[in-house]
Amino acid sequence: MRAAVFTILLLVIYQGEALKCNFCFSNETDLCTPTKIQTCSGETHACGIMIMTGPPQPLSPSVYDHTVV
Repeated sequence: MRAAVFTILLLVIYQGEALKCNFCFSNETDLCTPTKIQTCSGETHACGIMIMTGPPQPLSPSVYDHTVV
């Protein structure tokens, strides 16, 4: 019984971290500030990456222009 409770608790905590990590990449969040670094699993600093590179940009139209000759 204790093992089951511990496992469920561990999964809830892990999911919470994953949600915070993903939320950091949202355009409408104040988590990604120069003074905050959200550490994601795998030693990835999601907020740090957002601050350094900015939000994801759409691909330019030339990427989609594949003319077959």
